[in-house]
Amino acid sequence: MKPNPAFLLQTLKVKDPKLETEYGAKMDATLAKFGGEYCVRAPKSQAKLAEGTGEYDICALIKFPSAAKALTWSKSEAYTAIAPALKQYADTHSFAIIEGRGAVAKAEAGKKKAYLVAEFRFKNRDEFVNDYGMKVQGTLPEGAAPIVFARPVDKQYAYKEKETNIDFSVYIEFPSAETALAWKNGEAYKKIEQAKFANAEVVSFEIYEFEGPEQLVF
Repeated sequence: MKPNPAFLLQTLKVKDPKLETEYGAKMDATLAKFGGEYCVRAPKSQAKLAEGTGEYDICALIKFPSAAKALTWSKSEAYTAIAPALKQYADTHSFAIIEGRGAVAKAEAGKKKAYLVAEFRFKNRDEFVNDYGMKVQGTLPEGAAPIVFARPVDKQYAYKEKETNIDFSVYIEFPSAETALAWKNGEAYKKIEQAKFANAEVVSFEIYEFEGPEQLVF
């Protein structure tokens, strides 16, 4: 059986611009051998939509063929050689490898995919899961990928670099940023949105259109 893909979710607060040259610019070379590829690599300021209390500058989401590949990458000589620069030049808010699902969205003709990345802290866990988390997929438009991961983090993380108090994570692919924003503002999603705010602190709820590593390096 083909393994599920895995995703590295990484959010950073930049302390020194040397992060770009000493870490970000060297990341691609560490990923190729392990099948890693960026879905999102962008300053938070370039998000098409940004909600939440998270205080960080950079959001990155990297897809691997499997959790095993992602874990091997995280311990590889290539990555561990540049990892000290991350700790020196940035504060890490999230650095977690999460097992996902295989579904992907297809980009609309002439447009780029968009990605929703969201993290939550529970106020009322059961109400959040039942009244919001379990209902999100039913609001998605045609062409959007089913939710890639949306489970309490104690069940989904294959690896965490540091302890966080994030309780629930979501990642969804959309055919375009326009489709993602229309979904966010649409009637079906609005019917369940209040349950999100009532039952959880929204740490991040961001929609990104990926521009490519040659344009957005951190």
